[in-house]
Amino acid sequence: YYRFTSEKDFLRAMYPVCRRVAEKIIALTQTRKTNDYITGPPEKRALYGLMPESISHEGYSVPKHSYWDNFFALRGLKDAASMAKALGETADTARFTEAVETFRKDFYNSVRLVMAEKKIDYFPGCAELGDFDATSTAVGVYPCGELRWIPKQALKGTFDRYLTFFDERASGKLKWRDYTPYEIRSCSTLLMMDRPRDAHRLAELFLRDMTPPAWNQWGEIVWRDKKTGQWIGDMPHTWVGSEFVKFVRNILAYEDETDESLVIGAGILPEWLKTGPIRVTNLPTYYGNLSYRMELKEKSLTIDVEAGVDPSGAVWIPNLLDRQIKSVTVNGDDYTTVNGRVGFRTLPAKVVFTY
Repeated sequence: YYRFTSEKDFLRAMYPVCRRVAEKIIALTQTRKTNDYITGPPEKRALYGLMPESISHEGYSVPKHSYWDNFFALRGLKDAASMAKALGETADTARFTEAVETFRKDFYNSVRLVMAEKKIDYFPGCAELGDFDATSTAVGVYPCGELRWIPKQALKGTFDRYLTFFDERASGKLKWRDYTPYEIRSCSTLLMMDRPRDAHRLAELFLRDMTPPAWNQWGEIVWRDKKTGQWIGDMPHTWVGSEFVKFVRNILAYEDETDESLVIGAGILPEWLKTGPIRVTNLPTYYGNLSYRMELKEKSLTIDVEAGVDPSGAVWIPNLLDRQIKSVTVNGDDYTTVNGRVGFRTLPAKVVFTY
């Protein structure tokens, strides 16, 4: 709320509770730092510095040290540090920032140890089982913002495996009875992993499973046999629905917290551009309201970005076409792309990709 409104009075009112929650997270992680977790067998050492076991995401019949919990705990500590900084609480800023760095190190050390012990190439769902749970792992990228720090091969292995499973289910090669559309979380995650085609492929198939189709909603469970009465959970399921809404928004723009930058249009597909200009007007972001216009011509793509946003980092635009870039200019000046993206800080900006 604060990031969109900059209302410090609200932030100040919420801070005492948020500070206590952050302190509780730190205290809970300390319970997994006793000597048993330092000198014990690998399965014990894998728990060092983690949050205690739980069944918070309802994926286990008995409590486990779920990495889902640890992603959200890390999200909470990062937000506590950001709140403290915004409010000028220098001592808390330093304390919570240090807690983030320590917890992050312990968290990913645990993941690497479990992967080695279980001989797996994907990010495990919990420390005890080394189970595969891409839908839970997805939150690590979004909304928890850990793309930069999650072990890259583990993340790639997770979503390569998930997409194979998804395709086999969609084609009928894999027999299935039901699934939960919480899987929509993976759409934003794949988009931020620079896999927009995969993200859209998932979204298109999930849209076919809205129930009833004309109601534009999902239940908590999607059944293959839609004519048989079965338990469907909450409907409309607003968590599922909100994940889709956020994905649509992320297609147009999303914030990258690693450098406080703004990424524009990462999910816009070439075939959309071929139908005519695309315009976004007054889209709320952490850095102000964003407006831009994209127009495709035979050998160029022009993006006009209006003034109105002011990220601390750069504004980034990826190459949206399946073509080799010959040159990129921003306000007439030549720019070099970084990993297929151009970054700039001056607004308004006319960005021209030439192919």
